[in-house]
Amino acid sequence: MYGFLFCHLLLYGCFIGHFFRTGQSLIIPTNVRKILIFRSLAGFLSLLSFIYSVQNLPLSCAVLLNFATPIIASIGAKIILKENLAFMDIGGLACSFLGLLFIFQPMLFVTGSLDEPGQASNTLFLSTRNKIFPIFAGIFSSTLGGISYCLVRAAAKATNQPVYDTKPFYLL
Repeated sequence: MYGFLFCHLLLYGCFIGHFFRTGQSLIIPTNVRKILIFRSLAGFLSLLSFIYSVQNLPLSCAVLLNFATPIIASIGAKIILKENLAFMDIGGLACSFLGLLFIFQPMLFVTGSLDEPGQASNTLFLSTRNKIFPIFAGIFSSTLGGISYCLVRAAAKATNQPVYDTKPFYLL
């Protein structure tokens, strides 16, 4: 209990000391504040839907869906931040996405299991209706995670002080 309190006091002291030492303002500009609020909301919903998909899908499927986050972040950088993607970047994104599909596709349909000792059989893995919603929750998690990364970059572009990107983490 006291260790937790000490860590928080130390963290807040370092946080305030950093801003007094560098002369930066403790008040975040309004346009950056809105971006960081949307980023916090997107990150929270992304984590919440990832936890839901981990609870209701096999761990390998949920983690594989979460590996699509950098792909979505790259596509979101093109849309949200208006960044240019070279032909090689688009090719790399397409290969990454196809690789995820090739890995995930066999998991959707057939997996091996043992019915009786020594007897192997193929069973349908995610064919029931109750597994579709967790799959969409995993895709939703990846999408919001990518958007969250893009919003951090947008906040950094909106101001010249990169410390604004990490201010919300100090207050947790």
